[in-house]
Amino acid sequence: MVGYVDDEAQVALFNQDGSLDLSFANNGVLRTNYDFDFIKLTSVEQEDESHILISGTSEKDGVSSVFNAQVLIQDALNIEDFDKNSFSLYPNPASTSLTIKSNSNAPIKSVNFYDALGKQIKKVDANFENIDLKNLSNGLYFLKIKTDSGEASKKLVIDK
Repeated sequence: MVGYVDDEAQVALFNQDGSLDLSFANNGVLRTNYDFDFIKLTSVEQEDESHILISGTSEKDGVSSVFNAQVLIQDALNIEDFDKNSFSLYPNPASTSLTIKSNSNAPIKSVNFYDALGKQIKKVDANFENIDLKNLSNGLYFLKIKTDSGEASKKLVIDK
């Protein structure tokens, strides 16, 4: 979430349960002061798993300016270090179904699908060799794959 109060811009990162992610920035909120008469945010986009791009316009003494700010997320989706090559995911890009297989002895427990803004879209707890994607729109998704050994993330493109 991005907002501004008086002369301070704020970026807050939330966990999937809606609680503030205290590991992000300074107790969950990145604050920066600005010296403008007016500021308007025009877009907030997640560039990749670890960067958010914030764009907007500002005004100082009648002069308008456009700005872009890139925010680094240190621990995207709170995923612990884990061997990301422990899984096969195909086809990618996918259209109607997806197969995820473990390449190790650790069986997959669950797979969470997140959109580019980090919102959980889908959770799968079984049948990882035939995951139905028909209700998902075209776009980029981040998958969080959980096993007893840890968690890993993968990118998935859906193109129907």
